Amino acid sequence: LDTDLARRRADASTDLARDLADIDRDSANDRVEAIRDAQVEEFRLREDHQRRLRDLERQYLFDLEDAVRERDARQVLLLQRRYNTERQKEIEDYELRRSRRQQDLALELQDIERARVLRRQKRIEQFAEELQDLALQDARKRADARLAYERELADLAEVAAGFKGKGRELRVATKFPNLTRQFLYRAGVTYFAVVEARQQVALTEATI
Repeated sequence: LDTDLARRRADASTDLARDLADIDRDSANDRVEAIRDAQVEEFRLREDHQRRLRDLERQYLFDLEDAVRERDARQVLLLQRRYNTERQKEIEDYELRRSRRQQDLALELQDIERARVLRRQKRIEQFAEELQDLALQDARKRADARLAYERELADLAEVAAGFKGKGRELRVATKFPNLTRQFLYRAGVTYFAVVEARQQVALTEATI
């Protein structure tokens, strides 16, 4: 029973280690995927930002050329101010979008880690329940074995008493007479004789 319980506990521990490794691996894969998606999105944000800056500059140079051609100094100043304002706004909007994406990534990574911890905790709790079940099963097996053992001893005592009632004697062949005698007395078997163990044992003898 001890060997079987130890083997089943070892199997449960092996399963736990494998499942925890799977949970950690899944979490690591989710983190890699989330970071990769964030990098792709940030690359696209940067591309769009640079494209808008180029469009602003192209439109500014186009309008500036007309103002210079018409020698409109006031218009030139207005164009410069508008370009600088729009360019600064685009830069600030880009930084804001980039910052928000980084915050979203941080929250996503936190969710992934939180899910990993919860899955590990749940699996460890399941492992604890498995160990409790194994302990209960072992206790039941031991109780059943003890009951069967006591029934067998009772049957032996009954057989010995039956032999005595017929004027016969239950003979027990053993290499350990003193230990055998003490054991049988403690078990309630009082009608027997201990004989030296040998190869051939009669039907009225038991070998120990």
